[in-house]
Amino acid sequence: MKIIRRLREACLLLSLMAGATASMAPAAHSANLDYPTRPIRLVVPYAPGGTTDVLARLIATELGNKLGKSVIVENKPGASAIIGTKAVAEAAPDGYTLLLGVNTAISSNPLLFKKLPYRVEQLQPVALIAMTPMVISVTTTDPANSIADLVAASKDRKGGLSFATLGKGSSVHLVAELIALRTGMQITPIPYGGSGPALTAIISGQVDLYGDAITTSIPLINAGKIKPIAISSKERSTLYPNLPTFEESGVTGGTIHVWFGVMAPRGTPDHIITTLNKAVNDILDTPAFSERLKADGSIVRQLSPKGFQDFIDGESKVWESVITATNLQLD
Repeated sequence: MKIIRRLREACLLLSLMAGATASMAPAAHSANLDYPTRPIRLVVPYAPGGTTDVLARLIATELGNKLGKSVIVENKPGASAIIGTKAVAEAAPDGYTLLLGVNTAISSNPLLFKKLPYRVEQLQPVALIAMTPMVISVTTTDPANSIADLVAASKDRKGGLSFATLGKGSSVHLVAELIALRTGMQITPIPYGGSGPALTAIISGQVDLYGDAITTSIPLINAGKIKPIAISSKERSTLYPNLPTFEESGVTGGTIHVWFGVMAPRGTPDHIITTLNKAVNDILDTPAFSERLKADGSIVRQLSPKGFQDFIDGESKVWESVITATNLQLD
């Protein structure tokens, strides 16, 4: 009888334990999916005050409102966006450290630096925020009105045309080399310390042409201080519908943009990636936010994480073709 009683007690105990475990499982699962529960860091690999930083603060405010937790912008500038990007690549994949990813860090740096201290594979695309096409411009007194005109002029001048850049390996330098490769234009890159000095040089006629993000060029185009020649996007800009694309101008081989997007450390749980992607796309779907970006010449496109990865891959192939052909290396 004692044995039977003990067996019954053991069975009862096991039953109670199983019930307790079952009741705890949904709570644990729910806690795991309850994201976010604390503030999120959005690392910007550039100094405060620039275009990337301004965009990061705009998206951080809106993202915080969507998620119900603060999104704090943390600037980690330096070394061609390497420092900030590396910090996120090595962060815990828990959704609380994100990167404001840019084309320089993701598409160009892996090709320009042999000893890059991070691998792009350590980062996971979450959502594209905006892509900004690049515009090739000349001084208003330049008789050229097309890429073909510039190609012809470059072949009549010793050393070709002077092309203002922001230093070796910068997006502005790479777009200059892209045009030279695709069209046969003869160029001499002239480095400047920033967009401001480069634009001043093109306005004054110190250099022949300059190519930068349309956002930077819009005020000067509208003021009649520089003349746009071509734009790097697949389709013509709604701001300047008469401005031909690179493809229409003979610069073939794919489109290129200065792009910005949210990225996370590889291994971040799928439900967090999905939550963040939906939140960013919902923000982009807000007319007030999207129209602000479009007014600056940016293109807004809501993509899934895979769609964002495909976009990155396509842009990276164009940069790779330029960097490989010119044998550019920064280390």
